[in-house]
Amino acid sequence: MELLASRQAAAAAQPLVGEIVTLRAALQEAGTSLRDFADRLDISRSVVSDINSGRIDPATIPKRFARLGAAQIDRAMDWFESIVRSSREMAPTPAFKAKAAPTTGRQRTWEEAIRGSNMAEDRRSFWLSDED
Repeated sequence: MELLASRQAAAAAQPLVGEIVTLRAALQEAGTSLRDFADRLDISRSVVSDINSGRIDPATIPKRFARLGAAQIDRAMDWFESIVRSSREMAPTPAFKAKAAPTTGRQRTWEEAIRGSNMAEDRRSFWLSDED
């Protein structure tokens, strides 16, 4: 019985193969929100929201964010990185009469997102530094 419980707990900690998990869903499972997560990391909420919706190129997101983010929700860094890479939450789209659905624009880089944020200069410097 204990073996079954430990396997179920381990399975719950990892996303299922093929399952689409957003950053918002992962944070909700961990008992927090995008807003609270951003506040605890002292990063702009808009940056975290952009990661959740896939508007920031995941290849440009530094290990520092993955390490600190994973630590905030007490998860493995590899697991958190996979969530960040796959997060593509789409806002509900209104009905259009066009023949094709609207497309998303170009993803921003991490640096563009940080530089364009409303964070204080010292926080921008922290998030843009090469240190892990």
